[in-house]
Amino acid sequence: MASVKRFSSPLSTFVIPVLAGLLMAWGIGYLPFLAKLEYSAFVFPKKFSTDPHLALQDIETEKFVVSVYDISSKYRPKLNLESYALDSETAAIFGRSDLTPANWVFLINSIREAGAKHLIITQSLSWENTDELVLRAIQHELSQLGSFAIGIDLQRGPINQEFPSYLKESVIQSPEDAILDEIPGINQIGSHPSIEAPIYGFTQLENIHPDEESDTIELPLLVRWNDKLLPSLELASLMAQNKSDPNNVFCLPGKALVLKGQSLIIIPIDKTGRTSIPLKNLKTPSSAKLLESPEITPPIVALIPKNSSPQLQQFPFSIQYLDSLKPQRPSGRYSRLPFWKETAFLGIFVLILHRRKWWLSTVAALTYFVFPFSTGEWLLFSPPLTAALAFTALKIRGTRDPIEDSTPSESPVETEEPIEDPEPQLAEAPPTETENSPTNKLPKRHSPSSRQATSSKDRLAKKKRGH
Repeated sequence: MASVKRFSSPLSTFVIPVLAGLLMAWGIGYLPFLAKLEYSAFVFPKKFSTDPHLALQDIETEKFVVSVYDISSKYRPKLNLESYALDSETAAIFGRSDLTPANWVFLINSIREAGAKHLIITQSLSWENTDELVLRAIQHELSQLGSFAIGIDLQRGPINQEFPSYLKESVIQSPEDAILDEIPGINQIGSHPSIEAPIYGFTQLENIHPDEESDTIELPLLVRWNDKLLPSLELASLMAQNKSDPNNVFCLPGKALVLKGQSLIIIPIDKTGRTSIPLKNLKTPSSAKLLESPEITPPIVALIPKNSSPQLQQFPFSIQYLDSLKPQRPSGRYSRLPFWKETAFLGIFVLILHRRKWWLSTVAALTYFVFPFSTGEWLLFSPPLTAALAFTALKIRGTRDPIEDSTPSESPVETEEPIEDPEPQLAEAPPTETENSPTNKLPKRHSPSSRQATSSKDRLAKKKRGH
């Protein structure tokens, strides 16, 4: 009985629910399914915006932060980028019909010495039976650049190959529950590169080409090797220039690619990993000009094969356009309520439960919608719900029958008290005895009461005789 009263006291029904709510507030980060429910239930002003440029939500799951960005953009090229064709004119300078690894050492050195900071090589640098010393020379020249990206040839074949270890550093992140089935799948690499690069990107996929319309091109930016996402060369080059580590590039299928680096770049994509880019007919000069007139070398150089596809011919425009997709207006940022405020709110919430006033409960519920719109701070549902459940459990336990909770040692000692009869009962007449009954034959013993009755009869008989 004493234990029941202790847990159902007003102080206990306040402290215990508040502590239960705070425990949930601390531990919800370790419960992914509850965190997802909190994100789905959180209402902020721009959540239901019909503007497609405001629909992107960047979610930091560990900190309960939602950022909404405006990704509308006007094309304002800021990158000084030019592409050059690897044609016969370039090879003629070296006296050959194609470029050998030694020619590549000289070409890369000339571009770097001319002041280029970033180099994109669309042609796979892949050779067999090549001198190791020459490959190291190419690697040294590339390492002297600020950044570079190399193209690779990916294919879809009947036999699955093991995922190459050198592509692990190029894998792009995506949410665990993201649906990636509509992104083109590959399972083979055409030719293994002989040069190590910090990031690789595919140039053109077998049987997967950009969709060209009248004035736009649907450019593929992603492919899927099992459950790993790899970038196109355009995307890989942009990541390298923006210092966006692949671990800081997030794919939200059907929404956007988010690149975090020197600046925030947000590229809208569909469920297949494509983005729409205006189609431009660009004339690509010969890379021989880089050798003949090195003073015209821009900071960013892209080397592409001669007579390449329209996708590669507009390579510099594609990267410049993707780079321009940056938030144009300040983003709306909504973060979780500070822990001390959550504690104060839980205390007020439990006090309201004690009052049992419906209108106070209504005010508490409306608080969840007032806070995001007024302060931009986010109240979680799970902590007050846990506090309410703990409060209800304590109240139910406190109203139980105390006999059920008592132990033999705690049961009160019952004492018998004499019960007084409110009304005197009449004496029952003794049973009449016959002369032949066994008890009549026994010698009679006169009790005091019987003797008193006999003496009274004798006195009455004497009075009658006297009269």
